[in-house]
Amino acid sequence: MDNPKKIICRPEECEVYKLPQGRIFIGYSDKTLSAGYLELNPHQELPKHKRPVDEELIQIEGTSIVRIFRSHSVGEVILPPAHTTIVPANRPHIHANRTDKKSLTYWRFDGDITEIINRIRESYPKIDDFENQEYFQRKKKHYKSYKKGFRRKYKKL
Repeated sequence: MDNPKKIICRPEECEVYKLPQGRIFIGYSDKTLSAGYLELNPHQELPKHKRPVDEELIQIEGTSIVRIFRSHSVGEVILPPAHTTIVPANRPHIHANRTDKKSLTYWRFDGDITEIINRIRESYPKIDDFENQEYFQRKKKHYKSYKKGFRRKYKKL
């Protein structure tokens, strides 16, 4: 990749690891940039954690909440689809999904989190590439049929 700063990874092209709360997708990672996705199952949240660099988040599907801990208070950022936020470096926070549907959030770090990425790779089981591809093919078919029905329904407008 000539210019990794402009990298956009698709979930079906990522390494995928099973978490107790969902899945983490690693699309790209080096000492200057890491990018991927976090999929949280309904009513799940990650444990409180912090990262050494700013964390940029873009909500792709579903809604998620990011609780950001400050010295004497806790702020909540609600992320519906297409909304974004940045979690400052070294700020404890929690990613949560309080809905009945899965949520998918794109994450990106401009800086070195390779140690964290390596811990994920060592600590969680990798999901087979075929299983990951199959999952996204089913999702793609569902989306196409939804889009087709949507067009039919609103064609007259």
